[in-house]
Amino acid sequence: MKREVKGASSTKPNSEQPDTGKLNKTLHLKRDGSISAASKAAFLAAFSRCASVTASAKRVRLDRSNHYQWMRDDPTYAKAFEATRTEAADALEDEASRRAFAGSDVLLIFLLKGLKPEKYRERTEVQLKDSEGLLQRLAEGRRRAAARE
Repeated sequence: MKREVKGASSTKPNSEQPDTGKLNKTLHLKRDGSISAASKAAFLAAFSRCASVTASAKRVRLDRSNHYQWMRDDPTYAKAFEATRTEAADALEDEASRRAFAGSDVLLIFLLKGLKPEKYRERTEVQLKDSEGLLQRLAEGRRRAAARE
């Protein structure tokens, strides 16, 4: 059973599955009014191309809250989404690498920080004055706490 989205028109026959590459004009509803697996698949296909819940929901004409409900209520969907999310992240990382090699110093820095954090992470140094006194006070506090137990 298909129900037209308010304000949208569709030229597809009702027997066709939605074209996930273009804006879908219809929601696929089960008899009980819940959204079908085809709509979930369309959402996942859209997400794989843009890595955005909001943009994916707009593309397939669903409210983004549907995704969060599916994540909460449908373990199969949640597992499929995590796999799709990993694929989308890998695609974004590939594109960032391509752009970094093409001359984006900012992307290059971020990629190096992610791939070799031990070498390229932000470094901060904290110096404590009177660290010996602090260590003695900590040890004393630990002894008192242990004595109370």
